[in-house]
Amino acid sequence: MEKQVNWKKSKVADQVIVLFLLMPIIRQQVYTYMLDWNAHTIRAQRDKPHIVPGVPDSIYSTPREGIMDYGEEYHQPTFERFEQLLDDQSRWI
Repeated sequence: MEKQVNWKKSKVADQVIVLFLLMPIIRQQVYTYMLDWNAHTIRAQRDKPHIVPGVPDSIYSTPREGIMDYGEEYHQPTFERFEQLLDDQSRWI
């Protein structure tokens, strides 16, 4: 592309157009890869007992007995403040 006269890597407008055209394709490819990766089986490994074997989607949705959930509840006042900041910023966009 850059060898052609009508496209220059240094032009912001050209970069935006390329991103506009390619980003949906890249997003779809990454999403498809994620679905494939999360459907594969992780095998048990003797020398790595911390590795949890199984299919990542299944491990996430139905963890085995004894697997800790390290997720934390969100702090409501912080969340509300964040929403307020987003609302304030949206007036300037």
